[in-house]
Amino acid sequence: MNNMKISHLPLLFLFFVGTVSCYPDTAEVVTYRLDGAWQLESATGSGQNVTHYDGSEYPATFSMRTVTPTDYVLTFTPQGRVYSTGTFTEEVTGTFQGRTSTRTVDNANILGAGVWKLEGSRLQLGSDSPEEMQMKIITLTDTDLVLEYTNSFSTTKNGNRVEEQQRVTYVLVRSAS
Repeated sequence: MNNMKISHLPLLFLFFVGTVSCYPDTAEVVTYRLDGAWQLESATGSGQNVTHYDGSEYPATFSMRTVTPTDYVLTFTPQGRVYSTGTFTEEVTGTFQGRTSTRTVDNANILGAGVWKLEGSRLQLGSDSPEEMQMKIITLTDTDLVLEYTNSFSTTKNGNRVEEQQRVTYVLVRSAS
C-alpha cells in the first residue's frame, strides 16, 4: 500500500505541470511607440481661477471643448523633436459673478515646435527644454493616444494676483500621414 502512494506522486506532478502550462500567458507586456504623427480628435477641459483685487476674491470657472473638425497634428520624431501643424477651434464657456458666456477660439499652436521626453507615463514637452510642459499619458496604443494636462499656477495681471487650476484631456489618433 505504501508503494501505491509513491507511484501516484509522479502522475500528480505531471497533471499539475500540464494544468499550469495550459493557462494563457497573462504577463504579456506590449510597448507602443510615441513617435509618429497624431491627429487631435478632441479636447475637453475645465478649470477655475480666483482674482485677488482690492482685498476681495473673485472666482470664475471655465470649460472648453474642441469643435470638430480639426486638422491639428502633433508629430513626435525618434530624435526627441516635436512639432505641430494644422488648426483647431475650441468652444470656451466661462462663468464670472453669476454670468456665463461662451466664445470660440481658433488655435494653431498648443506647442509649436520643440523637444519631448518620455519617462514612464509622464510626457515632458517644451520649446527649449522638455520640462516646460508635462502631461500624463492615460492611454497609448498603436492607434490611440490620450493625454492629460493638469496645471496650477499663480500670476499677476494688471497688478492683481490670479490663481488658476486647469485640467485638459486630449484624445489623438495615429495619423496615416
